[in-house]
Amino acid sequence: MPLRARLIEAQLLRWTFPESVWAQSLSLAAHGGDDRLRRALELSFREWLICRAYGDRKTPCPSRLVAQSWVCLRRDRDHYRKFRRASLRACSEEQLRPCLNDPTSEEFLALKKAWNRSKLSREKAFSASWTLDHRFEIPEPWGLAPEQVRPRHEKKFTGGNSEGGYPNSQLLGGPGI
Repeated sequence: MPLRARLIEAQLLRWTFPESVWAQSLSLAAHGGDDRLRRALELSFREWLICRAYGDRKTPCPSRLVAQSWVCLRRDRDHYRKFRRASLRACSEEQLRPCLNDPTSEEFLALKKAWNRSKLSREKAFSASWTLDHRFEIPEPWGLAPEQVRPRHEKKFTGGNSEGGYPNSQLLGGPGI
């Protein structure tokens, strides 16, 4: 694994994003968002940026909320400049490609491959961003429905946590990468 991607991952886990990013993004939520959704969105946004660090700048975005957060971050010019200067340039591609609801699509498999290269993937088998829109009933959701993710080993599975990290899980219908 590239050392640069590991450094970016560590920095992303510590980075403080402006509150305006979350406030504007949560406006997409049907119920206006709550603290649980805000925490899930922040986690999902960080995890997607980590995927971009390990993949390439064209790593697709699995969530409309995460995409909106990206747009909001880019609008905050001062913070976005600091973000780019802090060696996070690898994450800062201008264009977003959506990753829709097919776990076997080329886009989703590229996203999963990038996630599996990250250090964080050793703790969580999949990123919270993959099911975020469906879990919080975002209109016209991107990404996967929670039913499309299942435990790899049924005996070891104890259930998901509030952030969507299901230990020992894999995609339904998708090859394990």
